[in-house]
Amino acid sequence: MSNVALRAAAAAVLSLALAAAYGTSRRSSPVLAADESRPPARLSETGLWVSGRPGIVDSRNRPFAPQYPLWTDGAAKRRFVYLPEGATIDASADHAWEFPVGTRFWKEFSFGGRKVETRMLWKATRERWVVAAYVWNDDQTDAVLAPQAGVAGVAEV
Repeated sequence: MSNVALRAAAAAVLSLALAAAYGTSRRSSPVLAADESRPPARLSETGLWVSGRPGIVDSRNRPFAPQYPLWTDGAAKRRFVYLPEGATIDASADHAWEFPVGTRFWKEFSFGGRKVETRMLWKATRERWVVAAYVWNDDQTDAVLAPQAGVAGVAEV
């Protein structure tokens, strides 16, 4: 990996950690699926939004942006991170940061203001990350878990 790529990756992770570190709420964490091997069926069940208010990001989820964002076919992107209350990222090893169980990342893709996909990365157990992609409905009120094979034509440019 080139020095530029390494610096970009390190900057992205550092900006993520700083964004997560600027405060936490005293409220309890939104509950995720009981089955830690499967992500929730709907984006509204992941804890991204305020309960009952689709599209309103919960204040416990901190927005962040990498210093060097990648271009993704012209899509606009929003990113959020959640750390459990009182938890910290162990950054003592230069190349192997340890995120606490319950950490969640979301990345939302939109074209022309229309949301098309939101991805979630969730640290479900000490050794397991659950990855999910959600496809937005036509009303833009929620997104459903995409099948592993993907959905044809959803974000074609």
